[in-house]
Amino acid sequence: MKYTIPVVAVCLLSCFAAQSEDTRTPNDIDYSMYFNADIRDAEFCELTYSKTNKKYQYGKNVTNPAMTCPDAFSWQLFTQVVNDRFWSNWAEERANWPEYPYPLCSESESPAKNKCCTPGSASNNKEHCPTFPAKQYARTLKKLNHFSDKEAQSLLSEHSELIPTGRPSVLSAMRNKNLKAHGEITGTNICTPAQVEHVKRVLIPKSGYESKGRIIRQINSEVTVRNLPFHDYLFRNNLYNADGVLDVFENNNKNQQKNAPFHSRNQSVMQDTTATKAKLSTIDLPPDAIMIKSNWLYHEFATELGYPQDTNRYISKTLKTSVCLAEDKDPTSCNAKEKPENFCDIVGKHYLLAFHISSKDIPQWVWTTFEHVDNFGRCDFTGCNDAFGFNRKAESKDDVGLNYVSPKQRSDELNSPSIVYNRDLKYEAEEMSASLRALLKNTGIAQGQSTSEHEPDPEDSAWSHFRLKGSQVNFTDHMGHSTLLGNSITEGGFMQQSSCISCHSRAGVHKVMKEITADGETKQVKTADFFKLSVFERQLSDFGYQQSVHNVPKSEWFYNNNDKATLDVLQTDFIWGFLFASPLCTSESGEECD
Repeated sequence: MKYTIPVVAVCLLSCFAAQSEDTRTPNDIDYSMYFNADIRDAEFCELTYSKTNKKYQYGKNVTNPAMTCPDAFSWQLFTQVVNDRFWSNWAEERANWPEYPYPLCSESESPAKNKCCTPGSASNNKEHCPTFPAKQYARTLKKLNHFSDKEAQSLLSEHSELIPTGRPSVLSAMRNKNLKAHGEITGTNICTPAQVEHVKRVLIPKSGYESKGRIIRQINSEVTVRNLPFHDYLFRNNLYNADGVLDVFENNNKNQQKNAPFHSRNQSVMQDTTATKAKLSTIDLPPDAIMIKSNWLYHEFATELGYPQDTNRYISKTLKTSVCLAEDKDPTSCNAKEKPENFCDIVGKHYLLAFHISSKDIPQWVWTTFEHVDNFGRCDFTGCNDAFGFNRKAESKDDVGLNYVSPKQRSDELNSPSIVYNRDLKYEAEEMSASLRALLKNTGIAQGQSTSEHEPDPEDSAWSHFRLKGSQVNFTDHMGHSTLLGNSITEGGFMQQSSCISCHSRAGVHKVMKEITADGETKQVKTADFFKLSVFERQLSDFGYQQSVHNVPKSEWFYNNNDKATLDVLQTDFIWGFLFASPLCTSESGEECD
C-alpha cells in the first residue's frame, strides 16, 4: 500500500514587507478605502483670508464653498470658532435647554415680576431661562481670557459656574434611556487623590479593550456647545422647552391632515425680524447656526494612556469630569440618579483631544471633525482625509493626491496570510500646507503661547497639532457609496461605519399621550419622546458594541404606513440636543418650578 505524505508549505519570512508608494500593489483594504479617499475640494478652491477687509475668499469660480470646498470650509470654521472662544463663550446643553424652564413672557408680563422668560432680558432667572455665557458672564470671561495661571485659578474658584461639567459618553446614556441622570451628574464631592488613583486603575484597563479611543470616550469630559444664532433661535421661537417642540409637531401634523399637498410657511422670530410670536411647522435653524461637541481628557488620564507629557502640545482648560467609583460597573451602579454616592467629580486641567463642528451653511449641515495628532488610531477604519490643510508624507507625488492617510495595516501572520488593520497605533504627523499656514497666520491662530493652562487662547501654538479627520456634506457620493465620518474618541467603538449626517438625521420628536394623576384626578397629557429613533441599529461590531446608522434616511422612520402617511416623528433639524428639552414647569406634565 502506498501512502501519500501531505506537504504543508509555510511562510517563513515576513509576509507583509514595507513597500514604497512606487512599488506597492493595492490590497483588499486599499480597494475598500478607495471610496473614502476621494479628493473633496474642487481644483478651483483657493481659500485665503484678508486681514484688511476681514473676509474669507475662495477664488472667483467658487460661489458655494461649503459644497465645492468642504475641507477648506472646515478650516474656515476651525479658525472662526477658535477665535470666538467656543469653549467658554458659547452655551452648553443646560444653558440652551433649562431643566425646569419657565414659559416665554406674554406682552403683559416681565421676568422681574413673573415666572417667565424674555430673550435679551437681564432679569431672566438663569436657573429657569436660557443663558448665553458671552453675555451673562462677559466681564468675568474677559478677565479670565487675559489672566495668568494663578489669577485664573483664583477667579475660577470664585466662579464655579464657569467650570463646565462634562458628560462621559452622552450617547451611551441616550442608548440606555437614562439621559437625564447622566446629563445632571454634578457630583456632591470632589474626588480625593486616592479616588483618582482608583479611577486610573479601574477605568483605564491595560488589556482587553476595544481601543484607547473607546476608553477615552467613556472617561472624558464631553462638552457640547452652540453659538449665539443657534441659542437665539431656540429661545425666541420657544424651542428651549419640550412643550414648544411639541407645538411644532402638532402644527406640522394638523397642516398635513387639513391642507395636503400644501405645506405651512414657517414664521420664526429672530433678532432682526418684526414677528413677535413664532408659528413653526418645521424646525429649521438659521444658516449661521453652529454646534460643537468637544472631548476633553483629564491630564493624569492622558499620561496614564501614553500621551506625551509635553503640556505645550495641548489646549488645556479647567473642567469637571464625573466618574463612577463602583467596582462592578453595571448600569444600575453607575446611574447617578439612583446611586449618586457612587460618583465624584475630578476637577482640574483637561486636554482638548477632539471636536466635531456642525454648521447650518447647507440645509443638511456641514459636518467636520478634528483630532489631536497624538490620538491613538485616529485614522483607523476609514482613514483621514484633508484636501486643504495637511499633506500625507509620501515618496512619490506624481499625479496622486496627498489628501488621504490610509489606515495602518499588517499581516495576520497566519500560514495563508491576509492583510488586516493594524489598530490603535499613532500615525505619523502630516505636513501643513502653505495655504493653511497662511490662513492660521492671517487669522491669528497658533501664533504664540497661551497665558494660562486653565483657559485656552486662540494664539496658542497647540492649535497647530489638530488634524482634520474629514468633512461630510452628503449622505452618499454621486455614485451611491455611503459617505462616512467619525472621530476615534467621540465615536470610539462604532467608528467603522460612523456617519455624522446619517446619525443626526434620526434626531426627532414623537408625541406620546401619558396618564398622570394630580389631586385625585387622572388625565391624559401629551409628552415628548425625543428618542423614538435611536442613534444605533441592531448591528454589532466584532467586539460587541452597537453600530450607528449610516446611509440615506428612510421615510418610514418619520411617517406611519397608512393611507394618509400621518406624522410619527418630526425631524428636529439634525439636532440631538433636544433630548435635553424639558416640559414647562407650569404645564400639565406636573413639573414643579422650584
